[in-house]
Amino acid sequence: MSFKFNGPQIEKYILDNNHNIGRSEDQDDLNLNLRIVRKIAEDISGSFEIDSAPDNNVFTIKIPHTPAKK
Repeated sequence: MSFKFNGPQIEKYILDNNHNIGRSEDQDDLNLNLRIVRKIAEDISGSFEIDSAPDNNVFTIKIPHTPAKK
C-alpha cells in the first residue's frame, strides 16, 4: 500500500535515519508520528519505506502475502 502526502519534503537526514523514525521519545526531530505504522509493519514481517521530494512524499507499507489455509 502506498500513501501520498503533498506536504513539504522530508529532510534527507531524517530519511537517512529511516529506521529510527518514531522509535525514540527523546529524539523530537525524528518524530513523524509514524511509530504505529512502523510497529505494525514490523509485527507482520513487512516493511515501511518513505520516498520524499518537494510536495510529494510517498509512504509505502509492504505486507507479506500468505496463502489462505483451507
